[in-house]
Amino acid sequence: EILKKRGTIEQVRAQLARFKGRKIDMSCFSSVALPTETMDEMQQSINFALDTMRMGRNFHVERFFNYTPYPGTELYDMVKAGGTKFPASLEDWGVYHWDYSHLYDSRPEIKLFLERISRIAKFLDHVKDPFVELNLPLTLLFTAYRPIAWLRVQRGWITFMPELWFVDFLKNLKKKKLAPKT
Repeated sequence: EILKKRGTIEQVRAQLARFKGRKIDMSCFSSVALPTETMDEMQQSINFALDTMRMGRNFHVERFFNYTPYPGTELYDMVKAGGTKFPASLEDWGVYHWDYSHLYDSRPEIKLFLERISRIAKFLDHVKDPFVELNLPLTLLFTAYRPIAWLRVQRGWITFMPELWFVDFLKNLKKKKLAPKT
């Protein structure tokens, strides 16, 4: 309701089912952490994404995006009126990323959940980051970890995740690889 979208989850499922078993890749994107969204509603969105990937190898949900309202939108005005502090400069807005949510700075338990679910989601889909696909050891590691990641997400076992250092390592490695050479 908050996004004022028409349609139902059942209609989305029916439309997705039309592509089951076809040779068309279906890349689906999931946003969590909408304003007023509860932990239960976030889990429902995550479960929907998992159900979508179970439909077949042509269905993909590569990650979960943390919703961020931007200036000039109705949701931004609503959230700001509710007391959320937003960046004051364009440079400060530059720290936003798909796995970061400024909305929950005052709710550390939700902020931590969002950080962890966003990071572990990278391991759920069999389609990976092209950088990883070009690297056989990383591809094997991702493939071996995928069932563990699925189990963790399905059961909600994401409060203790020592493997997050690996995700940070990959991010830093990718930044170094993409950085201009001087």
